[in-house]
Amino acid sequence: MGFRDNERSPQNDREPRINHRIRVPEVRVVSDSGEQLGIMPVEEALRLAQEEGLDLVEVAPMARPPVCRVMDYGKYKYLEKKRTNDARKNQTHVEVKEVKLRLKTDAHDLDTKTNHVRRFLLEGDKVKVTLMFRGRELAYQRNAEEKLLKLVAEVSDIGIVEREPKLEGRNMSLMMSPKPQKGQQGGHQAGGSSSEAPRAAQSAPPAPGSPAKAPPAKAPPAQAPTAEASTAEAPTAGAAQGARPAPQGDKAPNADRRGTPAPAGPRGS
Repeated sequence: MGFRDNERSPQNDREPRINHRIRVPEVRVVSDSGEQLGIMPVEEALRLAQEEGLDLVEVAPMARPPVCRVMDYGKYKYLEKKRTNDARKNQTHVEVKEVKLRLKTDAHDLDTKTNHVRRFLLEGDKVKVTLMFRGRELAYQRNAEEKLLKLVAEVSDIGIVEREPKLEGRNMSLMMSPKPQKGQQGGHQAGGSSSEAPRAAQSAPPAPGSPAKAPPAKAPPAQAPTAEASTAEAPTAGAAQGARPAPQGDKAPNADRRGTPAPAGPRGS
């Protein structure tokens, strides 16, 4: 890649000097990676730039000695232009629109002017509302201020008064700007985050120093009743129908050890 020389023109006069347009005996050189190479004659700095296939660009002409950097000047200009375009794209252009009316403007025309003010505010522009006096109407400044405030009240939901009504010569004007929406957006985000907070707290992992929570104990499985327990718990047929009477000739099991027989059961009919 050879040296390039920007020709003399009004536009190039605002650009930095590069390569052979640098007319000083010695310069402080910075490499393409930002390394300080020290002070050297300009011929040697040009030779270093030529060996790397880059340009020698004067970045600080007012320094003593001037500071030059070895870089790709074409790539540098492309990045600068792209950065400027991106910054211009992100800018918000606010224009000042003007709506004029008179003291004798009737209700229908005033509604039309109010709709224009509303449209301008919705587009994000500032609006200057001017009421023009004619002849002896200047004596009715009170009525003019009331008319302006009536228009402001119609668009108070989307605009705010930036400058109160003020008399300027034979005109009375005020300035309005769109109402900021930051508070509403912040409140909406806060409401959404409050509803999501419990979910985040449940799904968040425990802190490193906090003790781990034990899992909830599971109930033991129910055991099936055994045959012996079911037999013992089941009522017998004798208990359900009543105890059978003991026979008269047999000794009752609860007889006294001395030989006294137990009382006999009821006799059969």
